[in-house]
Amino acid sequence: MQFKSITAIAVLLLVVAVSASGCINGGNDVPQPTATSTAKPTATSADLAARLNSALINENYTLGENYTLVKPFTRAVNQYGNVVYAGVFKDGEATLVPYVHNMTIEETKNRNETITRFNAYVAQARTMGYSLTYNTTGQWEGAIGERPNPNNIASVQIIEPNNAIAWYNTYIKVYDSNYTVVSEYETKA
Repeated sequence: MQFKSITAIAVLLLVVAVSASGCINGGNDVPQPTATSTAKPTATSADLAARLNSALINENYTLGENYTLVKPFTRAVNQYGNVVYAGVFKDGEATLVPYVHNMTIEETKNRNETITRFNAYVAQARTMGYSLTYNTTGQWEGAIGERPNPNNIASVQIIEPNNAIAWYNTYIKVYDSNYTVVSEYETKA
C-alpha cells in the first residue's frame, strides 16, 4: 500500500514537471493568452517624429483641419541633453485665417526641468516682443498684432506624461511617455 502511495506521488510530480516545462500536448508549444493593457498608447523617441508628421496630414488625428507639412519633424538633442522635435506646417483650406506653424517639442526629464524649460521658452517669446494674451499654470500665449487674428502668435504649453500632445488651437492623438514642452510660433499665411 505504501508502495502505491509513493508511486502515485512520483507520477504526480512527473506530470507537474512535464507540464511546467511546456512538454505537454505531444511536445507542441501552445501559446498562452497574454494580458492586454488598456493604457494610452505611448510613443518612443525613435518614432515620435514620424507619428507627428503622419498626424498632421491625416485628418483622422486632427479635428478636420488638413495641414500641409512644410518641413517634416526631425529629431535632435539639445544642449541640455533633451530630445527635441522641430517641424513646420501650415493650415489647410478648412481654416478661415490660415497660419504657418513653427513648432518645437522638447522631451524633458522630470517635472522640475519641465517647469524650468517652460519658463525659458516664455522668456524667449517675451524678448521677441510677444505680449501676453493668456497665462495659466503650464500654458502661456502671446501675440504681436491685434486680436482676433494677430499677425503672429506664440504659445508655450506643458504636456504631462502619457497625454496627447496639443498646441495652440490644435489637438492630435500623438502620445508621449515623457513630460514635454511644446513651443509654437504662428505667422499669418
